[in-house]
Amino acid sequence: MCCSAAITHAQTNVSIKEVITLLVFKSDRAKFKKEPTELYANKRICVTGKVSLYKDKLQIVVNEPKQVKIN
Repeated sequence: MCCSAAITHAQTNVSIKEVITLLVFKSDRAKFKKEPTELYANKRICVTGKVSLYKDKLQIVVNEPKQVKIN
């Protein structure tokens, strides 16, 4: 699952457009009503979680459906 997000850098208040991968592990998919890609496809969402760097790319691991809100 992948999305594009506008991120505001905390120190400079400059908005930067970045691609952030939202990662849902197979072991957590049963917690969702449907496949996350189906639930959130073409929707504007707000995700809560820790942003980490994996192979020089930003990602957020989503373990629970409550981390994702549809706007």
